[in-house]
Amino acid sequence: MYSALGFDLDNTLFDQSQHLRSFYRQAGIWISKRSGVAAAVAEQSFVRTWERRTMASPFVFDEALERLGLLRPDWVRELVAQYRAHRCPLTLYDGVRGLLERLRRRYPLFLITDGYGELQRYKVERLGLRPLFDAVVFTADYGLGWEKPSVYPFIRAALLLGVRAEQCLFVGDDPERDIDGARRARMAAARVLTGPYRNYPCQPPYTVLQEVAELETELGGARAATA
Repeated sequence: MYSALGFDLDNTLFDQSQHLRSFYRQAGIWISKRSGVAAAVAEQSFVRTWERRTMASPFVFDEALERLGLLRPDWVRELVAQYRAHRCPLTLYDGVRGLLERLRRRYPLFLITDGYGELQRYKVERLGLRPLFDAVVFTADYGLGWEKPSVYPFIRAALLLGVRAEQCLFVGDDPERDIDGARRARMAAARVLTGPYRNYPCQPPYTVLQEVAELETELGGARAATA
């Protein structure tokens, strides 16, 4: 049915909170050394702000510092730089590696990921994903306007594989960036209910997967929930 399969990275193939929580511990220590606020208190300010705003919020650092009474633009800039440079152990969701290894015997696979380029590359390498994909599109490489839900990265991935976009299925967790973006590019879409967007509204049509490992069953013809 499909000529290629595509995947989002964060919260689709692995739990992004691994990286975020690790960084917030580091940020709490950094803030504590400069302000006298307990590291655990500072860390909790970051975590609670992130949980309230969702992981995609661009203003977590500003709001977390403001809650502590420590909002300073230079500190925000420093935290952004530290976040981009932060490295920590990462693991895939259960079953993902085996799933991808089996699927790539049947389909060309592509990956599309937004975010700071060097950090996203680290995630791909740390998770050992690069050998499993025939094409990887880091939207940061192409400049502003290329990030999902723009159709450009989806079309680019299809071109790299030599297939038409309408012949592809894209799997992601974000209703706007992944699902709407894929459909705008005329790809079929499968929404995986992992990560912070599981309860967010999303316009149909799309296939619903509780976790990405269910994709194999869906492709095998078994019935799946469809919104």
